[in-house]
Amino acid sequence: MGDGVNVTGADTAKKSKVYLEVENKLPEADSKDKKKIAEAILKRGNSLEMLEGTGGRPSDISNRVTVEQVRAELKKSAIGRETLDYIDKHGVKILLSYEPQQQVVNGKVYKIMGENNSLTKLIKCFVTNTITPERSSATIVHEVTHRMFRDKGIPYTKQEEFLCRLRQELHLSRGKPVPLSILRKHYKLVKNAPQYQNLPDKIPNRKGIK
Repeated sequence: MGDGVNVTGADTAKKSKVYLEVENKLPEADSKDKKKIAEAILKRGNSLEMLEGTGGRPSDISNRVTVEQVRAELKKSAIGRETLDYIDKHGVKILLSYEPQQQVVNGKVYKIMGENNSLTKLIKCFVTNTITPERSSATIVHEVTHRMFRDKGIPYTKQEEFLCRLRQELHLSRGKPVPLSILRKHYKLVKNAPQYQNLPDKIPNRKGIK
């Protein structure tokens, strides 16, 4: 089930304006994602930057992860506030999706917390896996950090992945030192997990990268 929303009662002029805005700001996005975003804006009056999907969404709001909850969590740390600022100033589009996502690598199942599509410019946070507003906000910090690298034209590396994980942990610790045991866990995962094996180790020299 997708994140579609029924908007049959929406005003025609408003509908056309919102669809045009989404088309202009996300020209390379998949048409399905464009429709989800536009319909969610029409249905709930959300801003274009962060939206809560409806496909599979619990009817009980106490079991949901809302935009308001995630933004409130992001405001609790300096890195979270920096992330919010980047989202708002650079037009980063985020969908809080209830679609379950997992990846099977060498027979092992990994839950996917977030997805950062550099072509469509859309970040998805899979709240069925992140579960709480706090963990969802950490995932968004992680994925937006990836976006910062992509926006600068810097290719993906193991070092970048570790830095994204470090920033998510610093957000969760509210800027306090992250325990060495957690840093070691992330370092070992990035070094050894199959999905990262083909990545270059280090961020390249930025000379010549715009």
